[in-house]
Order: sequence, then structure tokens, then C-alpha cells
Amino acid sequence: MLTEFHQGIHHVRVLAYPIACRGNRYSVQTGLALDKSMVLLADFRTKLLLLAPIVILLAAAGGHAMRSRGMVPVRASVRVL
Repeated sequence: MLTEFHQGIHHVRVLAYPIACRGNRYSVQTGLALDKSMVLLADFRTKLLLLAPIVILLAAAGGHAMRSRGMVPVRASVRVL
């Protein structure tokens, strides 16, 4: 069973697994502090939220420029007719 909980400001993930050995039942448990992971994810989320609008605007500007260049021959042929 994999669980995650908060102990104060600390985030901890615990894995508990029941085993049977020589007729006895045991529960093996191990835990992992997620503090560094949570800080990294929060930092990544902040950067993603800041950079996503910029990337979208750059992609839109690039698409507009490509469309404009592609339409030059069409505009020229329409003027001839």
C-alpha cells in the first residue's frame, strides 16, 4: 500500500507491504521524504506558468509570419486577375 501524508511542513511517502515468512506475517514499511521533490515541482510549476504564455505568443507570431510569406504568391496572382 502506497500512501502519502504531510507531517507539519514535511511531505512523506510510505510504502507498506505485508509478507509471510515461515508462518509468521510481517509488515515491511519504508518511507521517503519528498521535501526536495515538492520544492522542485513548485519551482517547475512557477516557471511553466510564466513561460507558457510567452511560448504561445512566439508560436502565434511565427505562424502569422509563415502564413504571410506563404500568401505573397496568392496575393500577386489575385492582383493579376
